[in-house]
Amino acid sequence: MLKIFRCRGTSRSTHALRWVLIAVLAPLTTPMASAQVHIHSASNLPHNIPDFSVNPSNRAARNGRWADPTIWSAGRVPAAGDVVLIPAGVSVTCDIVSSAALRAVGIDGSLTFRSDVSTRLVAGIIEVLPNGYLQIGTAVSPILASVLAELVIDDQPLDTTFDPEQFGTGLIGVGKIRMHGAVVAPTFVRATAEPGAGATTLPIDQPVAGWATQSRLILPGTNQPTASGWATQWENPTLAGIAGQTLQLGQPLQFSHLGARDSDGTIRFLPHVGNLSRNVVVRSANPAGTRGHVIFVARADVDIRYALFKDLGRTTISNLDSTTFDASGNVTHIGTNQIGRYALHMHHVFGPSTPVQGGYQFSLVGNAIDGATKWGITIHDSHYGLIKDNVVYDAAGSGIVTEDGSETANVFDHNFVVRVWGTGTDRGDQRQTANDWGWEGSGLWFRGPNNVVRNNVVANTNSHTITYMMIGVGNVLIPTAPGADPSQTVNMMAVPLREFTSNEFYSSTMGLTVWNLGASCCTAVIELPVSTMLDTRLWHVGHWGFYGYGSNRITFEGWTQRGDVRLLSDGTTGIFFSDYISRNTIVRHADIQNVQQGIIVPGKIGDVRDIYGQTPGTILVEYSTLQAVTNVLVETAWGVTGGGVNLPPRRTTLRNVRFLTPPGSLPAAPVAIKPLLRTDNANPNVIVLDEIRVAAFNGNAGDNFRLYYQEQAPGFIVPQTGGGLVGAPAPGLTNAQAWATYRMAIAGAVTPCNTTHPGVTGFACPATTAEMLTWDQAAPAPAQNVHVKH
Repeated sequence: MLKIFRCRGTSRSTHALRWVLIAVLAPLTTPMASAQVHIHSASNLPHNIPDFSVNPSNRAARNGRWADPTIWSAGRVPAAGDVVLIPAGVSVTCDIVSSAALRAVGIDGSLTFRSDVSTRLVAGIIEVLPNGYLQIGTAVSPILASVLAELVIDDQPLDTTFDPEQFGTGLIGVGKIRMHGAVVAPTFVRATAEPGAGATTLPIDQPVAGWATQSRLILPGTNQPTASGWATQWENPTLAGIAGQTLQLGQPLQFSHLGARDSDGTIRFLPHVGNLSRNVVVRSANPAGTRGHVIFVARADVDIRYALFKDLGRTTISNLDSTTFDASGNVTHIGTNQIGRYALHMHHVFGPSTPVQGGYQFSLVGNAIDGATKWGITIHDSHYGLIKDNVVYDAAGSGIVTEDGSETANVFDHNFVVRVWGTGTDRGDQRQTANDWGWEGSGLWFRGPNNVVRNNVVANTNSHTITYMMIGVGNVLIPTAPGADPSQTVNMMAVPLREFTSNEFYSSTMGLTVWNLGASCCTAVIELPVSTMLDTRLWHVGHWGFYGYGSNRITFEGWTQRGDVRLLSDGTTGIFFSDYISRNTIVRHADIQNVQQGIIVPGKIGDVRDIYGQTPGTILVEYSTLQAVTNVLVETAWGVTGGGVNLPPRRTTLRNVRFLTPPGSLPAAPVAIKPLLRTDNANPNVIVLDEIRVAAFNGNAGDNFRLYYQEQAPGFIVPQTGGGLVGAPAPGLTNAQAWATYRMAIAGAVTPCNTTHPGVTGFACPATTAEMLTWDQAAPAPAQNVHVKH
């Protein structure tokens, strides 16, 4: 077998000679042997990306117009099947609307699309080399609204001999890329009235500019998912015209898109409508064939605004199956679901070495991503970028992703993500051994906390609206400044959320979930400053608004959630922590209405192996309004991992919380606070100290008490230890007997009173003035700030 080694540091002429040798010697090798050789034709491109124009059949000999045959080495305009090269120092202006499918276009000089006439270039591969410049409009001179500029990625089979990692059939950018379509502003707006079935007009909350007639719109469904499934009620009407602040629709709406209501019937939230049309378009020629993908890498200088990326991406949400190599660079397997071939992919983009004006190393602003096989916008080990005002629609796996967890100081601002589908599971860690993530159907999926996330809107996801999943990020490299190479090692589980502000989510299967933010899943707590989720709005979200998988020092400030009051029996919950470590949690100024359960406090507040030992973990809920069938549920401590004797004390403080009852027919008797003894959870500890403190109940300053479980009565028999349960050391002991003999009882104490309180389950023992003075200390003081700041 002829063995050809991967080449590094060679010139383009050497590559051309290699290409000729390979072509000549190929008949001497069997097809199987050829497929097993890892050949790359470009050594100076990052990430082993081939140089697809290394052997051009037509090159630009001088500056000029694409349509001018005299500028081309072949004496003719590039034709179907050509490999075209624009060499360094040569500038070509694209002035054609062509359907001739080129094999590849390599840009080492510059290719500029005219901004005043319609243009189209069709090619299997468009590659912007490190010194190349692709310009399709600029900020100063965008493509005029009256014309259309298209890059069409042709349906061409992948050459897995020359390109085993399947970079081809796509737009590849290593150099400078500018795409600026006509401004569409804003890219999405909110309706000012409930859109009804049959409606042909839609009033909106602000004027719009650049919304052209026949634009494709996206109007999310607003129905609340139920236990029986995820209904699909999004719609894509066309825009027939605009009259002031009213959109005229080309077709009547099929569904009613009802808003979210307060319990008194007042409309609190209404849906948004986004514009999916742009006049700069990058698309696959055949979405059912070999789809194109877009990838920018390394020092690429990328600024893309108001462009449409349509029907792109080849990687799917099925299990990854990537090409593999042995230590000598020989191919050992050709992948069938290659990682990294996404719709719009910033792949290890550090941007220019000299920081760019405005402080962003790359910018993706005002774009539309319509139809992606896995992930709409992917930010992968890329930093200091601006991802703003984009509309992502019909993406598999997730709408917007940070893939590695190292991603630092990117700003995700005012993006609109609608219709994200996946497996629909409520967790996404089952494939982590293959580094395979984000396939479950989350709107925004972040593997790290170190980015700004604000003003985003997500609707119609069949998993979580947003996922923070800090798994395998204990030792990542980040840059210390814009333009710098990653050099600083950081444990991203010890970094708080850089910013999470004013995000809104609706009509999705589940709300937010957080993994390992200051806690390593199940048995360890990491000290870090407070992470604040500020002014979060959720409505018509099924199952739960928040699900905690492990955290320390999260504050929910201004959490507003509305359920559909007609679905109270479907089990929707506001904030839920289950049994993963959730320590030192604050819920402040929350307003949760029309759900079955308002807040279910963490079942596992820590672990004795963590840094706190037996110091109580805390949850504080204050200055909030809860209107649920069960407003606060406190279950005895438990844990699937750890648990049992490892569980430390817990302290729940409810201060100045208004407990209200939802209107209408309720599935159960309403209750404000419900302590619940559970012996059927995994590894429960029913005798660990479990304090519940209530101050200013329902806003009444003098109504303060300690709340005890009903099962803390002196005569209640404590379950005996066994089968994973931690309880009494002997059978048949009452609380009074167990306390007298062993200093143990249900929830760590015997109730000192038998006083009850309206709306509360258990015993409400009035608090003394001295006790009240200690209740202001809801959590230990934060340790020194370990947040990486730049």
